Amino acid sequence: MAIDPFSFTATGASPSLPDKIIEHLQSSRSVDERPVRYPGERVLQIRKDNLANGVPVEPSIWTAVQALA
Repeated sequence: MAIDPFSFTATGASPSLPDKIIEHLQSSRSVDERPVRYPGERVLQIRKDNLANGVPVEPSIWTAVQALA
């Protein structure tokens, strides 16, 4: 889902509507009670973790990649 915050002022909607949508998503729970996340929500944290610890790769895939060399 893409949200253009500038379009809200043209329609009379509150500029804080995107924040309210995110707040609603984060306060919701999925069917199995896990927190609901929006696409890209964790991208900065994942990038930080990958830079610190390396990119996790399925062992069988890594073995196949190494066999290409």
